[in-house]
Amino acid sequence: MNTINLDDIFTNLNITVQALPSRLDPLADLQRSNMRVDYSPRFGKTAVPFMDFSKGDRRWLDHLIEELAMIADVYPADKVIMLGYSTAKRGTGGKQTWQQYVDGLYVDKVLPRKDYSESQLKHLPVLIDQLRGGKRLAGCGTLEFRNITNGKTL
Repeated sequence: MNTINLDDIFTNLNITVQALPSRLDPLADLQRSNMRVDYSPRFGKTAVPFMDFSKGDRRWLDHLIEELAMIADVYPADKVIMLGYSTAKRGTGGKQTWQQYVDGLYVDKVLPRKDYSESQLKHLPVLIDQLRGGKRLAGCGTLEFRNITNGKTL
């Protein structure tokens, strides 16, 4: 008798399962699966839109940034990654480390509850991908931001 193994089917089809945030523990969510956070763009006076999230997704994202700001203090393997240069540029155009990037998001956006822009958060999935090679998020899933008006991802 032949048995069908569902894991083999999904592996052969290259299907990626994405989950929505649980709103409780962002790092545990990333450890379990690929995460997709939906947003709707809101254009202001600039060409780069702000990102409007549901209340729960915004809370999850704020907790994620808060935990990423402290990850280097606990895990030395992650500290090496956080002290590397990021793909995000400072407002002045200069280079910054991933730790400076996350600390800047925390101080400028999380604490005062200000809106994120697409240009600010487009680098966060890159950081998560790099932290996959560290200690705390070793082998974790990916982070994706999806525009719900057109279905495109950052």
